[in-house]
This record gives sequence, structure tokens and C-alpha cells, in this order.
Amino acid sequence: MMKLCWFYGGLLIIFVLSCVSAVVNVKNGGFESGSNQPDFWFTYKSPGTDAVFVWDNKVFHNGKYSVYIKNNGPKNAAWQTSIPVKGGATYLIKVWAKVKNGKGVTRIGLRCEDAVGNWTGQVIEGTGISGDKDWTEIFLHARVPEKAARARIFLVNSAGSGDEIWFDDVTVEETEEKK
Repeated sequence: MMKLCWFYGGLLIIFVLSCVSAVVNVKNGGFESGSNQPDFWFTYKSPGTDAVFVWDNKVFHNGKYSVYIKNNGPKNAAWQTSIPVKGGATYLIKVWAKVKNGKGVTRIGLRCEDAVGNWTGQVIEGTGISGDKDWTEIFLHARVPEKAARARIFLVNSAGSGDEIWFDDVTVEETEEKK
């Protein structure tokens, strides 16, 4: 009986260890370092879009800083960074978002590049949130293309019309299965 307990206990440990995900380093994912803007993060706005970007030390989820967008529209405004990825792997990207005057959609986007910087596939978008929200965790679970070497993460607001969005605490995990 004791040998049987050790056997099943060992199988349980093997199962648990095989489900553990690997954390990917998102440089400055909490937006805590920088001078005029957070280190390793850059802004983007679609042509014709009127947006304001701020590295904010007044509203934040954790730490002392967040990033802010006021998107007056009509299209996309985003903070972005880049991370290394393994081609064909699956990743879970999470961020905390707060939305005020939310008329557009706030979400995470992902676009991958190969080793020489060519795009591999289309933008992958997570399920968005709309309306006014206090701090809410949003996520994107995606498998990257086989040829991907890097991925660009977009913290984006689409079709805003005076939307104000704060993002904080970005994390990325390489996972085995969808969560």
C-alpha cells in the first residue's frame, strides 16, 4: 500500500511540474524606470488619430507609475514594447487596465517578427473591455507563428472618443495549454 501511495504521489508531482509555465521577462513591465517616458516602452497612434501619452505617477495599480493614453480617435493609440519568443510557443499576456469615459475598446495586441525583423502573420488581439472600468486584468492567450523570434506587445485603445486609459503591471508567461 505504501509503495502505491509513493507511486501516485510521484505521478502527481510530475503532472504539476509539467503544467508550470515559464515567466518571460518584460523589461519594465511595471513602468517603474525611465526619465521622460518609461524605459523600453514606445507610443504608437494610427495615422489621423489624436492621442496624448503620459508616464503617470498619480494613478497606478502597483508601484509608483503607470502609462496613460487619452485617445480622442478616430482609430488606435497604444503603448508598445518587444519581447523575445520561441517560434510556435503559446503565451499568456496580462495587464491591468483602468478606463474612464470608455467609448472605444481597450485590449492587448501582439504582432510577431522573425529573426531579421520581418512581420510573421497578422496582429493577434485579445478580448477587449469597453465602458468605464476600475482596475481590471485583461489578457491575451496566443500561439505565435513558427518563424517568430520576437513579439511586439501593444496595450491599445481602439476607436476612442475621449477615452482615458491607464495600464500597469504587464506580465507574460509561456504556457502549455489555454488558461
